[in-house]
Amino acid sequence: MSSVELFFLCGLCGKKTDRIYRAAPVRRIYPDRTRNKTLTANNHLNTSDETGLKRILGVADGLAIVVGAVIGVGILRTPGLIAGYLGEPVPILLTWLFGGVVALLASLVFAELATMYPKAGGKFFYAKEAFGPLAGFVTGWGEILVTRGFSAASKAIVIGEYLILLTGWGEIRAWAAATVGVFLAINLMGLRTGRWVQNIVTMAKVGLILLIIGAGFWGGGAEPTTNAPTDTPQTGILLGFALAYLAVSFTYYGWDDFLKMAGEVEDPGSTLPKVLIRGAIAIAVLYLLVNLAFLVAMSPEQAAGSPLVAADVAATAFGEPGRRIITVAALVILVSSLNVQFMGLPRVAYGLSRAGLAPRSFSQLSEGGTPIVGLLVVTAIIFTMAMTRSFERDHSND
Repeated sequence: MSSVELFFLCGLCGKKTDRIYRAAPVRRIYPDRTRNKTLTANNHLNTSDETGLKRILGVADGLAIVVGAVIGVGILRTPGLIAGYLGEPVPILLTWLFGGVVALLASLVFAELATMYPKAGGKFFYAKEAFGPLAGFVTGWGEILVTRGFSAASKAIVIGEYLILLTGWGEIRAWAAATVGVFLAINLMGLRTGRWVQNIVTMAKVGLILLIIGAGFWGGGAEPTTNAPTDTPQTGILLGFALAYLAVSFTYYGWDDFLKMAGEVEDPGSTLPKVLIRGAIAIAVLYLLVNLAFLVAMSPEQAAGSPLVAADVAATAFGEPGRRIITVAALVILVSSLNVQFMGLPRVAYGLSRAGLAPRSFSQLSEGGTPIVGLLVVTAIIFTMAMTRSFERDHSND
């Protein structure tokens, strides 16, 4: 969670305490009206005032979305960078553990906010409630046009690159366009189809990560690919930790994407906290196991000299086919993450529209419960960004 987001949350908690008290069940202060207040709060948490949205996402669906959004290709690359900054196993593992603790604490804050406001859109709504419509407008459109929109376009490009590596034919631009088209088709069929696809690809992602962990514990002894020294002697332990944590924090980012779909979560008062807290713990455990496996397989000096630690570990355990396994793992990781953004960003557009911060047509829903106009607009933005980036890469390779 960034400092700007923390600022928003502090503002919301500080300026909207009256809303907090109204949202929570009161059992002691007004005993004669406890029953009515409890029923009011429960009704607020378990019904949606957003016409047409279907509360069908359960805990398992939420965990698939959180894990799918957070765990990216960075976990295959970042461990070597961290090893270069810190140089010793214990500081490396403690840094990853610290990142998990911060993610868990942030998830506790967001769990409180999400149960207070179980609405579509996520962070933009919290910013709007704390600081007014302008803050909500900037936050929501910033996600669509900049942070998440550009990220989705970049993932479509990288998926194209990995598909070329696996198949040996095609162009990045064509593969990226096909990728965007496939995710558009999936989400046009509705939330039930989107969550079904997400559950499958997330299970495949976790399975491949467990395979990589197993390769690390089983293989071991990978030779360094370069003789690059670690950065610890030059930076010192404090600066090394700061640089390492910066990289680690990015690998933990994205679990809040699930909040964009809070308006479609069944029993949000119970489901939202379970998903956010369990998701943060599960991701931290997987990250720690990945790094522990890498440290069993090679020394920090070897990891620091490797451009892709996971590939070296897999190659040691499985031979050269291990590198192909890592390519497949990276592809599945990207697919899982990109689908979350195709699910979440249209809900931001929908929420903006419901708040009067986007055209009214953005709140139109398909029979499957998808914000249809929002999905088409988001897809057009991602497609345009992806095509522009494709031309840049193709030109650079000429």
